[in-house]
Amino acid sequence: MITEARALVDSASNRLAGLENDRREAADLLAQINEPDFWDRIDHREVVLDHYRALDVAIRMRKRFAEPIRHLVELLEENPTSPAVLSLALQQAADSFRQWEDCLAEEGHAEIWMALSMSDPLKSAGQWIRKLANMELAWSRHLGLTASVAAYSMAEDELNRAVLEIEGPGAEIYLSMENGIHRLHFPRTKDSRIRVEILPNTPSKDNFQVDIRSIKHRRGEFNMELRCKGRVEVENRGYIAELFAEHVGQLFPDGKTRQHK
Repeated sequence: MITEARALVDSASNRLAGLENDRREAADLLAQINEPDFWDRIDHREVVLDHYRALDVAIRMRKRFAEPIRHLVELLEENPTSPAVLSLALQQAADSFRQWEDCLAEEGHAEIWMALSMSDPLKSAGQWIRKLANMELAWSRHLGLTASVAAYSMAEDELNRAVLEIEGPGAEIYLSMENGIHRLHFPRTKDSRIRVEILPNTPSKDNFQVDIRSIKHRRGEFNMELRCKGRVEVENRGYIAELFAEHVGQLFPDGKTRQHK
C-alpha cells in the first residue's frame, strides 16, 4: 500500500509543482497591484488584473484537488501510519487526482451563464428565484469559481429570471448537473418549479445576438446599479430574454451587439 501511495504522489508531483508556480506568479502580480502608481497605468493594470483574477480562480480550484494529495504526503512522512488511515487517505487522494486530471482534460467552457427562470408562467416564483440564485452563487464559490448576478428580468413588476455569470476552470463541467427543473416544496401549497439552463458565455458555439439600450440609472434587484437593458437571443438554444444589467459587458462581453443610447 505504501508503494502505491508513493507512486500516486509521484504522479501528482507535476500538478502540485504547477500549483506552487501559479501561487508565486499570483503573489508577484499582487505585488504589482499594490505598487503606488499601479492604478495610473490604465492599459497595464487591465492586463495584470485580468491575469490575476484568472490565476486566483484556477488556484482555488486546484487547491481543492491538491488537499487530499498533500494529506497523503503528510501521512507517508509519519512513522508509523495506521493501515486503515493510510488506505482511506490513499483512496481520497486517488479520487481527487483523477478528478483533477479529468477537469484539465475536459474543462469545457470556463465562462458560463446560469439562467434561472419560472417553469410555470402562471405562478409567482420571484422569491424562489432569489433563493435559488443565492444557493447557486454559494455553491459555485464553494467550488472555487467566481460567481455573481449578471442580469435579471421582470414580468408585471415581479422577478421572473436571474442570470448568474460563473467563471473558472471546469465551470461548465461542474455545473452541468444543475440543468433542468428544480422544485421547492412549501407546506400546504403547490411545489414551485424553476428552470435552470447552462449557457456558454461565448459567441462561437450558440450564436448570441444582443440588442442593448441605455436606461435611467437606478437600483434594482440583487442591489444592482442598473444602467442598461438588453434583448438577448441565443439562436441555437431558442433562448430569448429581456434583461437588465449594470453594464454592457455583463449582457455580452464580445459578441454581436447593437447598442442604442
